[in-house]
Amino acid sequence: MTVEQIVLSHLNYLDNIVKYTEENAVERPPTPDPHECSFGQWYCGEAQQDAEAKSHPRFDELGELHKQFHSITEDAVDHAAKQEYDEAQQLTSEAFALFGKIEHILLEM
Repeated sequence: MTVEQIVLSHLNYLDNIVKYTEENAVERPPTPDPHECSFGQWYCGEAQQDAEAKSHPRFDELGELHKQFHSITEDAVDHAAKQEYDEAQQLTSEAFALFGKIEHILLEM
């Protein structure tokens, strides 16, 4: 899996979260475990076997940011399901910030 594919898949995922948190505009999106999405599969599989990737000074941070990203998006969806849209949108903003950090580290690698 390429960096571009990983970034694009998470951007599409985040777009679905945004649509849902904007007053339940669409069906509730799935919130996969961070190990099951394309990034998680890459990080827990291929990246663990890649000496260059694994030796990157921010490799472990990347995994933690990714877990936080999924936790926050799941919380955002839960708040939107309860029609707590302000909270959901605040969490979505935090998810975008984490997405930016993840993307930056991936591009460094």
